[in-house]
Amino acid sequence: MQNVLSTCKTLLSCSDGLKEFEVLRSQYGTQEREVTFVDDLTETEYFDRFLLPNKACLVGEKLTREWLARKDWVADDGGPNWEHLREHYGNVKVPVADCQREQYGSHVKIEMTMAEYLDYWQEDIRTRPNGDCATTTTAMETAAPRATAATADPTNADLIAKVGKRRILYLKDWHFCRAFKDSPVYQVPTPFSSDWLNEYWDASDAGDDYRFVYMGPKGTWTPFHADVFRSYSWSTNVCGRKRWFLFPPGEEDAFRDRFGAFPLDVTSVDVAQDRNRFPAAGSAQLPIVVIQEAGQTIFVPSGWHHQVENLEDTISINHNWGNACNIGYLWTGLKDDLKQVLYYTLAIKVLRTALSLLQALSFYFVDWSLPCTSIGDYASIGDYASIGDYAS
Repeated sequence: MQNVLSTCKTLLSCSDGLKEFEVLRSQYGTQEREVTFVDDLTETEYFDRFLLPNKACLVGEKLTREWLARKDWVADDGGPNWEHLREHYGNVKVPVADCQREQYGSHVKIEMTMAEYLDYWQEDIRTRPNGDCATTTTAMETAAPRATAATADPTNADLIAKVGKRRILYLKDWHFCRAFKDSPVYQVPTPFSSDWLNEYWDASDAGDDYRFVYMGPKGTWTPFHADVFRSYSWSTNVCGRKRWFLFPPGEEDAFRDRFGAFPLDVTSVDVAQDRNRFPAAGSAQLPIVVIQEAGQTIFVPSGWHHQVENLEDTISINHNWGNACNIGYLWTGLKDDLKQVLYYTLAIKVLRTALSLLQALSFYFVDWSLPCTSIGDYASIGDYASIGDYAS
């Protein structure tokens, strides 16, 4: 067993991480919980102890010790091997999330070449203040203020040019196996090899999968979420360290806002203190905190919501997957997602009908010769039906 508090005290050599954990403990439930650490993992042990009970665990580095990625992608100092990555993947287009730009409940994605991203990353390292820690006042509040998609400049060159303001860019959800089908850089660990989800995609003509590579500097992070289709996931740190905030199924409901949506950052002070916006946050439980070291693998069970931050410059490999053990969770997740789609589809139809009615009622009071250039202009002159088209 690996105790949460002892884990947290080894999580960072800087005080911000411990301060942040104390803030969480003061705002939410005080029950400190454990996650099981195992030095190695057999298929039978994994099936009985973790897969069937839907229980998280952290596995030692022996599980992936023979991966070429852990040798070729890692430099002698333990950080990313810049030269190798440039030589083998420099011209490849990769998806990059801007951790300071939010849109539709997620981070805005752009596209860069691997070489462009590595330029940004190395410049970020060179321009960091000495002794810089990954965290500031909360886990995911970074050095530069966050921006919305409408106000932030989306061009790659400008994002790289703004490194001095500590842009927080995260190469994530890169379908590495899809791009390099015959690459031997890693093999799926045997305990995770029964994977109906990716086997389905491999047999289809859709050309999709749920196998990803993540790369990013310290301070990059993934917002609060549960994995696609309520699948299992495993994630191995090729190099670097991560901090995970884990919540077993059902505990996520305390973080819903009054409209039923989740915040991006559950460590935000607003979530803990704004009872008008987050009415149930007072019943939230303290997260299970896991510090994942280089070489270690974490298993995240079905339906467990989580939020993740890179505490160092980190490369990781992650698979979402499923089989007979979690088929019930997958089915329930699909049904819940369908209900949401139907709900929002109906809501949009009702909105469009109401706006069309308002347009008809205001027809005789509006000068329709005025130009319209934005949704705000539509609203200002009464073109409510166009707002409905915009929303749909």
